[in-house]
Amino acid sequence: MSDLFGDEIGGLIGNGVTIDAGVAIVMTLLLEAMSSRRSRLEVTLDMASLPAIDDFLAALAIRRGWDDASTLRLRSAGEETLATLLGQEDEGGEQPERPRLVIVARPQTAMVELEFVATTRQENIEDQLAYLTDEAPIPTADDLSLRLLWYHASAVRHQKFHGADIVTVQVDGNA
Repeated sequence: MSDLFGDEIGGLIGNGVTIDAGVAIVMTLLLEAMSSRRSRLEVTLDMASLPAIDDFLAALAIRRGWDDASTLRLRSAGEETLATLLGQEDEGGEQPERPRLVIVARPQTAMVELEFVATTRQENIEDQLAYLTDEAPIPTADDLSLRLLWYHASAVRHQKFHGADIVTVQVDGNA
């Protein structure tokens, strides 16, 4: 290599670590270029934001080529997650200004992962979902959104960090 490129460049090209790093960079760039892009929507944590969220999720389903049933499941999961977060926020009292809600959609092969990030102060949604069973009595108004979310989503995960809620919802669709 040093005959062709000189001592400095030939030494770099002849080094296995340099070649491995170059291949890793190229593969990372290829994976990023070929993978589905994340979509992001930022709205206020309010029921008035539902039309914007619904449009965002419907457009995502159209880009993924999902059928009507899968699209409805995705949109319903988004609506019920919003209702659940609003129910938690409303329990905490009235605030002069509504917090922001950021929704990040990560499409995968036959599924979409939605991440809802909001500021609320109440109980963990995962814990609330764990209490729901198929044999439970008639749902109350308090847990109706949770039951519908449980029905439409294939997985729900909730994390709390210093008053910020991160709800990750996975919805299966057709490929």
